Amino acid sequence: MLWRLLFKVFAVAVIVVGFSSYAGYLTTGRLPWQHLKLGLPKVENPLKSVNVDSMIQSEGDTEAIYKWQDQNGGWHYSNESPPEGTVFETIEVQPNANIVAAVKSPESPPTVAEQKTTPKPAPESEDEDPSLYSPDGIKKLMDDAKNVQKQLDDRAKKQKEIIDQL
Repeated sequence: MLWRLLFKVFAVAVIVVGFSSYAGYLTTGRLPWQHLKLGLPKVENPLKSVNVDSMIQSEGDTEAIYKWQDQNGGWHYSNESPPEGTVFETIEVQPNANIVAAVKSPESPPTVAEQKTTPKPAPESEDEDPSLYSPDGIKKLMDDAKNVQKQLDDRAKKQKEIIDQL
């Protein structure tokens, strides 16, 4: 009996608070808890005041890079001049230039829509298994992996040649 009474009182209290909040919203246009500063503070966009045009360098702009060798034979590259008395070489670079050409990727795979509309050719024989786990599929996978490794090795070799020229 006491539980029923407590439940009814609680239910009426919830209904009264709900209606009073709604009535306050209708009259003021604000929710009762809107004046509370809950949540994260507003942060202004830090990039709003940055002038991007001043950061972009024209094609003619270059930066000086200094190259020198220390007593131990180690090469150093820096945009700050080396210590006095050190023999160095000044290299002019364009900071916005890409010095290594991107690797050309093979043709993109067909999209899902193209795959649905393009019928797959049937195997030429019943013995041919188009599965990745077939001997032919594994051989093709290994050949593809070797080609990718060769492309990565060629690119690393080109990068090393360019660095050695500096």
